[in-house]
Amino acid sequence: MSKMKIYLAGGMHSGWQDKFIERYPQIDFYDPRSHGLTDPKAYATWDIDAIGRSYGIIAYLEESNPSGLGMAFEIGYAVGLDLLTIFINEKDDRYAKIIEHSVHHNFSSIEEAFALFDDYFAEKESEK
Repeated sequence: MSKMKIYLAGGMHSGWQDKFIERYPQIDFYDPRSHGLTDPKAYATWDIDAIGRSYGIIAYLEESNPSGLGMAFEIGYAVGLDLLTIFINEKDDRYAKIIEHSVHHNFSSIEEAFALFDDYFAEKESEK
């Protein structure tokens, strides 16, 4: 059985993605930090392709993220493909409400998202 594939959307500088990658080795993560592309057309193409090959997306709008526009695009694309969508919104930004009401799971902290995945994998383990 192949691993679940999840796309990581959000800030590129704090390293939040590493927390998921290290905590859930049973998931293959598409991490946009890994492609090294600088041309907007090239990295948009990479992002679209990776999202299209994913089971879902984890989008993290950190307090330090200046706009979240790229992340909003990635969420919108994932919603359009009817993928699992998880949104972590630290900013409590009123402009993010449309995202909150469009996704499957909406959290205010990374720990809440961890609890969702921890419960999911605990259930899978108990089914064995």
